[in-house]
Amino acid sequence: MLGQAAPERGLHYHRLLLLENPSDVARNLARHRLAGVVLLPESEASGLRVHPNGTIVAMLRTPQRPGAQPSPTAATALSYDRIADDYVKRNRDRSAMAPAMDRFAAQLAPGALVVDVGCGPGFDGVLLRQRGLRVIGVDLSAGMLATARELFPGVFVQGDLRRLPLSRRADGLWVNASLLHVPRDEVPVALEGFAGALRPGGVLFVSVKAGDDEGWEDEPAYGDPRWFTYWTEDALDAALASAGFTVTDGRTNPSPLGLWILRVAHFRGPGSA
Repeated sequence: MLGQAAPERGLHYHRLLLLENPSDVARNLARHRLAGVVLLPESEASGLRVHPNGTIVAMLRTPQRPGAQPSPTAATALSYDRIADDYVKRNRDRSAMAPAMDRFAAQLAPGALVVDVGCGPGFDGVLLRQRGLRVIGVDLSAGMLATARELFPGVFVQGDLRRLPLSRRADGLWVNASLLHVPRDEVPVALEGFAGALRPGGVLFVSVKAGDDEGWEDEPAYGDPRWFTYWTEDALDAALASAGFTVTDGRTNPSPLGLWILRVAHFRGPGSA
């Protein structure tokens, strides 16, 4: 169950409702008997959508200053809007991720709440549910979420992984190939948000590409530029430790697209960084 983010003084808050397969949408909305409730500033919410299958999707946006250029993360999300269908076709086979999912799920109790951070079209969430976990997908790309709702119905929130709308309620975070779209100088804030979303002892899985640079890449297969931040193992481990995480499983995974760094880490608790 999602929790309530602590309200900040001087801001107007309202409830965003996250329901999974509600039997009576109107009654649940009226009585606030929910699978989850999050309090967010009005400026960050653009309303609720009810999918035909009964899922309520809270649509969240990160505010932009008038005239400001999109951040690399936001601009990359726009690229994913345009390539969503092609991305699904090229990446739907998730068999390579099965061992990592098994290790991650083994750290969690049946029915644990997992947030698929940067969920894309939602295919990892399906596999995590098959492992007995409850899953909510978060992604900044509206195009990816539209594809997810069509192919893999569930609970999806449009939100920025640098500012997760959660407060100490998630048992686990699955962050597969998404943190790499955040510029390096913004990663500490993102990791702080991950820590804030997890219960003490919560489990984080993160995968990034190995390297030491960052910048825009225009892959011919897609034709739209995306931002990538590469990491060394030592640098990633240090960033996780600074945010209060203890790495309990560290591996690398070669692939045709390069070397991936995989980490499973546990959050030590508030004030542990």
